[in-house]
Amino acid sequence: LHGVIATVALGLSWLFFALEGTAPELITMVGANVMYLVAMTFVYQSVRLFDGAQPDRRVYLVVLLPAVLATLGLRSLVDAYSARVVIMSLALALLLALTARRLFRAAPRSMRNPARRPAAYWLAITGALMLARAVATVVQGGAPPLFGAGAAANLLVALSVMVALGAVFSYFLLFSGRLTAELELQAHLDPLAGFGA
Repeated sequence: LHGVIATVALGLSWLFFALEGTAPELITMVGANVMYLVAMTFVYQSVRLFDGAQPDRRVYLVVLLPAVLATLGLRSLVDAYSARVVIMSLALALLLALTARRLFRAAPRSMRNPARRPAAYWLAITGALMLARAVATVVQGGAPPLFGAGAAANLLVALSVMVALGAVFSYFLLFSGRLTAELELQAHLDPLAGFGA
């Protein structure tokens, strides 16, 4: 269920981005960013569930809610685009880092999953890219518009797509790795005796 919510939220995020120029910015840019953040939150929670842990409720209160409220406030009250970029980038970097950290730990199950490390590395790299985006925005004194003209805007759109697709791909990579490991185990078990053949 968490994986489905993450995928739907990500789809809504890109739908809202695609409506740029045809719908109010509160729906397009702010709504898209909020959905993007929700998607990454649920990717993190689904990885915890994948490991047999309970969802981390603190993430909703410490990362998701403050970032959403700050984003809404910085659009509705002050319209500080660069501050929104920094907040969203830091929140996404934190969620990606938490997910990667979880995957770098040894799996709690005895079954090995060959997809854990590649997924963890991908999430760690994309988290570092989001952190670099936040730092670059502060150092440069502002962020270029996401859908503006020029190489910087195109690079930001490509980065956003890579982060989103990479997180979802990593999530599915984990499940395919688990399925492969379970099939490997089943191939070596005697179905009647329940131990290795």
